[in-house]
Amino acid sequence: MKKSIIFLFISLIAVSSSCDDSTTNSYFPNSLIPFKLNNSWESVHFLYDSSGIPFYTDTIVAQIVKDTVISGIRFYKYGLYSIDHYTSKDDGIWLYFFHFVDSTEEHSLYFKYPCKQGDTYNFTLGRPHAVVTVLSTNQNIQVEAGTFSCILYRFDLEGLDSYHNYYIAQGVGIVKAESYRSKVSGTFFKSAEDRLLSYHLN
Repeated sequence: MKKSIIFLFISLIAVSSSCDDSTTNSYFPNSLIPFKLNNSWESVHFLYDSSGIPFYTDTIVAQIVKDTVISGIRFYKYGLYSIDHYTSKDDGIWLYFFHFVDSTEEHSLYFKYPCKQGDTYNFTLGRPHAVVTVLSTNQNIQVEAGTFSCILYRFDLEGLDSYHNYYIAQGVGIVKAESYRSKVSGTFFKSAEDRLLSYHLN
């Protein structure tokens, strides 16, 4: 369940600060997701039944309030109590996870960037693993916050009849996220969705 939660709009951003000039700065002005102190996003979250009717709605507000340095690289946390950490590198967004039980570490490329349509790679952190495909690099998406040109990433979960779509606008962040599950008939239905309501970037 934990890794499925990772895929669902990642509960958005909350991150805090520890500055050291000797560390690698993971914020790039042209990065896919702008990790910077006090950046904030507000989204609306929906859960749907198999007939497409929403049965739960909530609003999620997230803000980058903290960062941390791991092995000389500055990582950012999605949520004060999250144990997942994210950073921008020159090949995209990476996710780092520390297992407190056995003191082991995992890390994996999350969103490849720059990228082109048709690119595929493996997201190997946790279980289940996923095969990620870049379905589009210029998908126009309209949400409550406006209309954005997005990169569309699809995560196909290994061994499960489900997948997740992320629509990310470069320099803005995740504009929309969708989760799909299989019915008994084998057809897929949208089980969850997050849409960007507003955002503030510094």
